[in-house]
Amino acid sequence: ELRAAYNKLADLNKRVRNQALFDALTGLPNRPMFFDRLSKELSRARRNDELVALLFIDLDGFKQVNDQFGHEAGDVALKTVATRWRASVRGSDSIARLGGDEFAVVVGKLDDPASAVLVAEKLIDALHREIQLPGEQHCQLGCSIGISIYPSDASDGDSLIRNADAAMYRAKDEGRDSYQLYEPAMN
Repeated sequence: ELRAAYNKLADLNKRVRNQALFDALTGLPNRPMFFDRLSKELSRARRNDELVALLFIDLDGFKQVNDQFGHEAGDVALKTVATRWRASVRGSDSIARLGGDEFAVVVGKLDDPASAVLVAEKLIDALHREIQLPGEQHCQLGCSIGISIYPSDASDGDSLIRNADAAMYRAKDEGRDSYQLYEPAMN
C-alpha cells in the first residue's frame, strides 16, 4: 500500500513537472525551460570558448490557418511543425515553443556561424510540404527566422534574444519564409 502511494506520488510529481516545463500542445520545452537551457548552454560556451546560435522563429501564415480552418486545425498545424522541426535539429539542440506561433532554437557547439544558417535552412525546408489538417483540409506554412550568435552578437541571453528577434523581423520585412543574421545596425 505504501509502495502504491509512493508510485502515485512520483507519477503526480512527474506530471506537474511536465506541465511546468513543457508546452502542453506540442510537447516542446516552454518558455521557462527554454531560458534555463539557454543559460546553461551559454555558461558551457563561456567555459569552453565556443559559439552558440539562437534562432528566433515566427510562423508565416499561421493566423490565416486559424481564421480559415479554426483553432483545432491551428493546433494540428503547430503539432506538425513541432514534429518536423524536432526531426530537423540535433538531439543536443533545444527547440522550444515560446507561445502562440513563436519558437526558438538554441544551437550549441558550433564550429562557425554558417552552421546556424544550415539549421535555419533545414527548419524552413521542413515546412515546404503541405500540412494535413482535419476534414481532409491542408495548409502551407512558412517561417521567418532571426539568428544571433554568442559571443559576436551578444554576451548574454537577453541580448541574444533581442538581437535574434530584430533579425527575424527583418526576415519578415524582406519577404518571409527566410532567415536573417543579426547585424548591429538593426538596433
